[in-house]
Amino acid sequence: MIDAKTYTLLSFVRTKNFSSTAHELHMSQPNVSYQIKALEKEYNIKIYINNKRSITITKQGEILAKYAERLVEQNRQAKLSVENSKIGKSSIVVGITPTAEETMVPHIFAKYAQLNPDVHIKIVSHNIRHIYTYIKNFSIDLGLIEGQISNSKLESLLLDTDFLVLAVSPKNKLAKKNSVTLSELKQQNLILRLSHSGTRQLFESSLLANNETIDNFKVTMEIDNINTIKELVANDYGATVIANSSCVDEANQGKLVLIPIEKMSMVREINLIYRKDFSNLKLLTDIQQIYKHSKYFSKQ
Repeated sequence: MIDAKTYTLLSFVRTKNFSSTAHELHMSQPNVSYQIKALEKEYNIKIYINNKRSITITKQGEILAKYAERLVEQNRQAKLSVENSKIGKSSIVVGITPTAEETMVPHIFAKYAQLNPDVHIKIVSHNIRHIYTYIKNFSIDLGLIEGQISNSKLESLLLDTDFLVLAVSPKNKLAKKNSVTLSELKQQNLILRLSHSGTRQLFESSLLANNETIDNFKVTMEIDNINTIKELVANDYGATVIANSSCVDEANQGKLVLIPIEKMSMVREINLIYRKDFSNLKLLTDIQQIYKHSKYFSKQ
C-alpha cells in the first residue's frame, strides 16, 4: 500500500547521504536521486540542500518525513490487524507513564487480557509528551496519563483521581509528623522526577500557586525511574514528592512514610486517552469497570 518513495525518503532523511540510502535499500544511487526528485516535484518543495560537504534536510523535508513515518506505522498496524483477524485475534498497544506503571494499572490490563483471550495487549512506558505523539502517529492505540487531556484532537475517559504526597524514610525526622510545611520541605534533600514528567510539573505548578519556585528547594538528584527514587528514599538518602498510588505498597510495608504537604493541592485525574476514530469503545468501558472493581476490592 505504500509507495517505494516513502521508504527512500525516510532512509535519505536519516542518513543524509545518497550512497548510504542506496546501499541500505539495495538500490542504485541514480534511482535514489530520481525518487527524491520525484517527491520534490510532487509536493513542490526542496527536500534537501547540498552544502558540498554535507546535506541538510529542509523544514519541508522533515515535515514530509514525519508524515511518511506515520504512513509506515499505519501500514504495519494494518498488516498486523489483518493477520490477527485471520486467526480471530486483535491487538492493542497501550502507552502508560512510569508513574502508572507502578500502580495497579498493568494488573488491570492483565485482567482484561485474561477475560478476553483473543486479545493481545502490549504495554509500553513513555512520558506524557511521547504518549500524545505516539497516539497521533498511530504507534499506540490507547494512552494512560495523569492529568487532564490537553489535546482537542483526542478523547479521554476518567479512570480515577490521585494526589501527590511527600514520601520519606521512617528514619527521617519528618516521619512522625501528620503534615509538613513548605518551610520544612525546604530543609530536605529532594530526589525528584525529571522536569518533563507529569509528577514534577504538577508539583512545580502547585509551588507557583503558593508563590514559590523549585529553585528555592534543595533538589539533590533527578531520576526518571520511580523504583530507584523509592529505594533511595527508603534508605534515607533524601525525600521525594510522589504520587500516592505509586507507593501504597511501600507505605503498608513500613518502607516509606507518606505525608501531606500543607497548602499544596496536588490532585490529578487518571485518564485513558484515545483518538476520536478509536472504534473499540467496549474495551474502554470494560477497562473502566475492571479498574473500579479492582480498586474497590483492594480496599477491603
